[in-house]
Amino acid sequence: MLIAGYPDGVALGFDPGHLLNGERRIVASKYGSSNPPVDFPDLVDMYLAGRLDLAAMVSHRWRVDQMDEAYDALRSGAATRGLIVFDTESAG
Repeated sequence: MLIAGYPDGVALGFDPGHLLNGERRIVASKYGSSNPPVDFPDLVDMYLAGRLDLAAMVSHRWRVDQMDEAYDALRSGAATRGLIVFDTESAG
């Protein structure tokens, strides 16, 4: 799994055998393939109306100094949706 943003014009290299032998694929997505100008206001309205429980969607919270732990948990599948928080009282 690769989670990153790259500036336009950057070329990435990879071993195509790694894709073929593992029946893997490369998928690019930005904002989960949503249409932010349309979808984001709808999501905000749903949240404000109490129909979208964002807190229930967060499996873990980590402080900035726990970044390595966060990536390890995401890679291993121990965490599904986590947040890096800047308020040290919110992590745990």
